[in-house]
Amino acid sequence: MSIKNIKASFILEDKVNTSGIFKQNNVVYTIYPHVKTLVNVTGIKSFEQLEISKKILESKLKQKVVNVRIDNTFFSKKNYKNVDMVKVYKFMQNNSLFHVD
Repeated sequence: MSIKNIKASFILEDKVNTSGIFKQNNVVYTIYPHVKTLVNVTGIKSFEQLEISKKILESKLKQKVVNVRIDNTFFSKKNYKNVDMVKVYKFMQNNSLFHVD
């Protein structure tokens, strides 16, 4: 399987005085007016690009990102096999690398 898209939230050190959407390198950054310390980021294709996006945001807003939360990932592989999602869920629940509710 390969990662096709990652949606993440960057939690900032301080509130920003702006809101809106900007796009850079096919990654979309969204700052909502009701949560000024959170930036939603979509369109990320790899974990390396996630780190680059964090640095871009820190540079653009001139403040530190204190936490990166991955909200959603989309994986894809066309092998025409069924995946037992219950087994995947149980594996992720019992693994310290994942937080599963």
